[in-house]
Amino acid sequence: MLTEVKRLLDLLRSRPSGQKAERDEVLLAAATLFGTIAYNDSQPDISGLELKKPNPNYG
Repeated sequence: MLTEVKRLLDLLRSRPSGQKAERDEVLLAAATLFGTIAYNDSQPDISGLELKKPNPNYG
């Protein structure tokens, strides 16, 4: 996955700034790839976790 994201980022850096549509497509492809890998079924379900000691300085 990291190799693919690196390839997409390298592609973004090599494009002239005038090619906005292509740049946007590459950014969307990178975001989709990251989201697919980061939030797939093999990741642990942490939705039921509770903090034992809430942080009073947070929110």
